[in-house]
Amino acid sequence: MFGSVLSTNARLRGLVTQRLFTPSLRTDGGGTFMSGDTDGGLLTTNDLPFFSLWSSTNLADWELLPDTGSLSNGVLWLSDSSATNSPQRFYRVSERP
Repeated sequence: MFGSVLSTNARLRGLVTQRLFTPSLRTDGGGTFMSGDTDGGLLTTNDLPFFSLWSSTNLADWELLPDTGSLSNGVLWLSDSSATNSPQRFYRVSERP
């Protein structure tokens, strides 16, 4: 037997792979770089809470960098003020559904 049932509205959120752009070194020694959708789509302020920036010095141990993102013209700007503490750092951006 087949049928249908009405329910409350559901929210669907599609994830698009992010691309990290070349980082730049700030005058205080920290690092800043941009991330954007690989399909060229623009991000909105509603997207910002879903992104997290992680850093590592050895690609095995990753540390969450809190409150590092902001948006400008639909692009995610990421900043790492603790980059001055390490001669080498690796980054990854994750997006929660």
